[in-house]
Amino acid sequence: MVDLAARRHADFIMRAVGEGLPGQAGFVARSWQRCVSDHKLNPAGAFALAGLSREKLEECKARNGHLLASARSEALSLYRQLPDRDTLVVIADAGGTVLETLGDGIFVRQAARIGMCPGSDWSERACGTNGIGTALAERRPLVVNRGEHFFPSLTGLSCCAAPIFDERDALVGVLDVTSESDLGAEHFRMLIGMSANTIENRLFEARHEHLQLVRLHSRRELLHTFHEGLIALDGDGRVAAANRSAMLHLGCAARAGLIGRDVRDVLETGLDALLGRAAESAGYPLPLTAAGGRSLFVHLKPPRRGTAVRRAEARMPGPEAAPRNWGDAGIERDFARAAMVYEKGIYVLLQGETGCGKEVFARALHEAGTRASGPFVAVNCAALPDTLIESELFGYRGGAFTGASREGRRGRILAADKGTLLLDEIGDMPLPLQARLLRVLEGREVTPLGGETAVKVDVRVVCATHRDLQQMVAEGSFRRDLYFRLAGFAVTLPPLRLRGGRAELIRAMLRELTPDATLEPAALACLAAWHWPGNLRQLRNVLETAGALAAESAIGLADLPPELRAQDGRGAPPEMREAPPAPGEAAAAGEDGALSCLERAAREAMQQLLERHRWNITRVANELGVSRNTVYRKVERYRLSRD
Repeated sequence: MVDLAARRHADFIMRAVGEGLPGQAGFVARSWQRCVSDHKLNPAGAFALAGLSREKLEECKARNGHLLASARSEALSLYRQLPDRDTLVVIADAGGTVLETLGDGIFVRQAARIGMCPGSDWSERACGTNGIGTALAERRPLVVNRGEHFFPSLTGLSCCAAPIFDERDALVGVLDVTSESDLGAEHFRMLIGMSANTIENRLFEARHEHLQLVRLHSRRELLHTFHEGLIALDGDGRVAAANRSAMLHLGCAARAGLIGRDVRDVLETGLDALLGRAAESAGYPLPLTAAGGRSLFVHLKPPRRGTAVRRAEARMPGPEAAPRNWGDAGIERDFARAAMVYEKGIYVLLQGETGCGKEVFARALHEAGTRASGPFVAVNCAALPDTLIESELFGYRGGAFTGASREGRRGRILAADKGTLLLDEIGDMPLPLQARLLRVLEGREVTPLGGETAVKVDVRVVCATHRDLQQMVAEGSFRRDLYFRLAGFAVTLPPLRLRGGRAELIRAMLRELTPDATLEPAALACLAAWHWPGNLRQLRNVLETAGALAAESAIGLADLPPELRAQDGRGAPPEMREAPPAPGEAAAAGEDGALSCLERAAREAMQQLLERHRWNITRVANELGVSRNTVYRKVERYRLSRD
């Protein structure tokens, strides 16, 4: 049967090419034609993958060092966003040679059996129509789905790939996702395209780290995302390089019209003035009116220390202290992706502990999008009694039930029309209402209680929960069809104790709450070191109280709660106290934080387990058979963090 299916597939391709590819349009048709006419491939034959030797592979990886350094963390972040474990994320060079793969161990080994492994050539010339080779040939993101592959042995796979370009629009590589599941959905193409754009920006920064880097965008919240424009300035203030987004924001049709120009001609301010304003702003984005009257926000990153620059060190702003909107690189990347899919109407699911900022994240999505002028309506499904949640969500006709007002009520869903609806704690919604909510989401219309006429509604939906919805689906307490509808794009927000950039986040929150307040260094260190079992909500309360106690002076240690000042852990809540290490587990750490061989092995195992579960602490704890607090203690003991 397999041989017959393979012959039919090969016959179909040859017949389609010979007859002018009827019914096959676009890049698939062009690729099949290239495979037959240019590369002289036969779909009835077996393709032979030529693998590089270990020595040649290391040389190839060294030549692509900047690409790998810029792509590794983004590939890992992308892998964590994919719903199917039987999926492989691939980084390949501009010739189609696989440099690195990332995935579940079992699927990685399965993929290696067909040659999808480091050192193999996946160009069209070698493997026919496939995600990596065809994306390189077409120079654009695309999906090669099952029977669109040239060779029959690949028709069980779905591949989604996006090429990676440098600032001169030269191909430098490709990012690919290969899976046994269907990757044809639009949000997969968007997700992988966004990841490729992020890699391009990182590659730009790495190649021009010796120059003054200028980030720019017309919207402040989109700085430090894949949307941002990037230009590099030499020591004389002339543009040495620019990415495509910068050209768009600056109104330059051709890169040649931008390279070599003085920054004064581009941003209508000289380099000296720009550096001076950046130093005074303490790293905050600068509002500028650029050439042509364009309103932009600009942020400067100075050259890496130790590199040759022609400007005096005294005229440089200090090391980059600009507040990335979330204070955590992983959250910034997640927000950039979530904002993109939200704009396309794809549902976003936010997961994380209570108080970790899910509503803040959802509101930021709303305010960053094209619906910012519309309503933002938040419904806490856990706070409403079962008897009221239906009428609150769907509304009711006047007199529909005892106690109903004569005028009736529109309901929260209709109140969010032309805006955003946040369904907070969606895991607490009763099962009967889950079915009705699914009908509303599918039909995009609401029928109020007691009414007969459905009302059309145009609403973007974001859901949030601290529960493990997948586990609830398995237990039968949450509808599987509703889960897959809501989880179009899932984001797991880490608790505050696992977030990077806590000190900057604390300063930013204090500026928001009490603009004139400051923190003494000891107080800031104490706040940054605390476990924060109540997450951002607890931090906000502590800062508000400390600001009131400090009055007009800087906030010091004496203004903080006693449990925070007991940094040895004795004053911490019992569940957050550091448990003594088990026998044989004590760290053999010196001042440099070196770990014993046993601890290094345990640390690596915990890191792999966290990555496999995409940092879902509940699932890690379930697999280990321990409490969530035990997992948190391990994370803190080994100083693990998300990339």
